[in-house]
Amino acid sequence: MKNICWVKVRKIALLLVADWLALLLSLFIALILLTNRIQFGLELLPAVLVTSAVSLVVFAVFGYYKMSLQNAGFEEMLRLCFGILLAAPICIILNRALFGFGVREVIVAFLILFNLTCLTRYGYRFSRAWRYRFKGRSRRTPVMVVGAGDA
Repeated sequence: MKNICWVKVRKIALLLVADWLALLLSLFIALILLTNRIQFGLELLPAVLVTSAVSLVVFAVFGYYKMSLQNAGFEEMLRLCFGILLAAPICIILNRALFGFGVREVIVAFLILFNLTCLTRYGYRFSRAWRYRFKGRSRRTPVMVVGAGDA
């Protein structure tokens, strides 16, 4: 039982880190695309921290960290979409009110973030399918047990 809890905690921690890195990367790419500069000062740090905190809280509320990565499907994709659609306006309002941060940057960042979070969530599923189909079938054979009852 203790080992199962540790695996869940580790999975959630890895997903949190992956989401945080995806968020930072998407903000950085959006700023590069829209401002045509690569060097940024510390003036953007508070806006990035607020955007990160709000986004990760919204992701947790939408159950991003309870998703089964092995069976990610259409429902999870909708959850990702709705979570990002909720987090983006909140971040736009906060960043505009507190820091004067542009609306375009946040919108582009969240469009990129949607792609990156889909990549982290569905990449695991695609890698499993790739290993199973193209790297040779493993020694395991899928088996369905019917009528096990109390066995």
